Amino acid sequence: MPNTLFYQIESDKEKITGYHKFLIFVLCAATFFEGYDYMVINLVLPLMGKEFDVSTQTLGYAVALINIGTIVAFLVIRTADRFGRKPLLLLTIVMYTFFTVLTAFSKTLTDFVLFQFLARIFLVSEWGLASVILAEELPARIRAFGIAIVQLAAALGAIISAVLFPWISTIEFGWRGLYLVGIIPLLLIIWLRRNMKETTRWLTRREELARGIVSKQDFFAVWSPRYRKHTAILMVMWFMAWIPMTAIQVFWTYFAINERGWSLVSVSKAMSIAYGIGLTGYLVSGKLMDILGRKPTGAIFYFGASVSICWAFQAVDPIQMYISVAFGVFFLTSFLPICSTYTTELFPTEMRANASAWTNNMIGRIGCVIAPALVGQLALILGTTGNALTAIAIGPFIMVFFIVFFFPETKQKELEEITH
Repeated sequence: MPNTLFYQIESDKEKITGYHKFLIFVLCAATFFEGYDYMVINLVLPLMGKEFDVSTQTLGYAVALINIGTIVAFLVIRTADRFGRKPLLLLTIVMYTFFTVLTAFSKTLTDFVLFQFLARIFLVSEWGLASVILAEELPARIRAFGIAIVQLAAALGAIISAVLFPWISTIEFGWRGLYLVGIIPLLLIIWLRRNMKETTRWLTRREELARGIVSKQDFFAVWSPRYRKHTAILMVMWFMAWIPMTAIQVFWTYFAINERGWSLVSVSKAMSIAYGIGLTGYLVSGKLMDILGRKPTGAIFYFGASVSICWAFQAVDPIQMYISVAFGVFFLTSFLPICSTYTTELFPTEMRANASAWTNNMIGRIGCVIAPALVGQLALILGTTGNALTAIAIGPFIMVFFIVFFFPETKQKELEEITH
């Protein structure tokens, strides 16, 4: 009988303990800075371009190079299967803090790109590890909701950076001050080292590996006959998530101003309302996954995203544009907890981090890199940016079919029940 040492514990019946709450809180605090850093770079580009005297085109190439770090994070996150979740989490926090602070002392654009490229590797690795840790430690009945809460923290980090920007950018350090704030995560290390435990599942699996009960998994284990279907579909799922999320975040303002004639004030107001309402999509989708199930929630939110995207980029009436973009953000934000929940549930402990690295970082994050160029090419073919972004809505719609017909239902099941 597999895994008898650990699975005497019926974690779906566990109460939510103080340690569970501690874990959610500290992972929220760590993940907060992934969203913070992601937004800061968008905010400081104009100031940085002026200081370094480079063109908009050059800045675009710089951001593209930095985003490649989200793919290279593959090399880091997968090592958590070998070395453990806790040491890798601590390493990623230390390293992303180090390179974020170094960014504040960039003397050239090359320095900035290098430091942010390296910071992005560890920021994204921490983000992925947080989902793995929560999946392995939280009771099954709140697993998806816990993952959603921590991922919401990243979105809040992006909002806080936007709030701080007008104030910090005017003080002595200017835009560099936003990166100096990045030293705060080091304070988490002291707390985490003393209070965080290695996940019970990883410790159990390490013991089983030492005793020969299970075999060590290699780099390509996720492509074994047993798991290759899930690996392939999750790659598509992540890819289809990152393309519309990135494209809409980058181009909605451009679309509203250039194709609908909105002012900057109107755009700012619309985005504030949209994100204020839309970010609840994290929590609603997470809760519904634990109540209704992964399959119905995934199908509803991916279909809702597809419809909302079409509506948002074909609407002309200002009221409809306000409403549609709020719905769009609401449904799109669900993609991350839905993808993360499935990715951490469908693979065993010895390859869980490796699977996350393969599906999200190696393939899925390519969507982040190519999305802006894809929108540009589609706009040339279809005539407008709005039409190009409408065409992108086909991706989430296709995923509804995959979710309904190819994914299992994993609601309130123990991880071992799913993977064996």
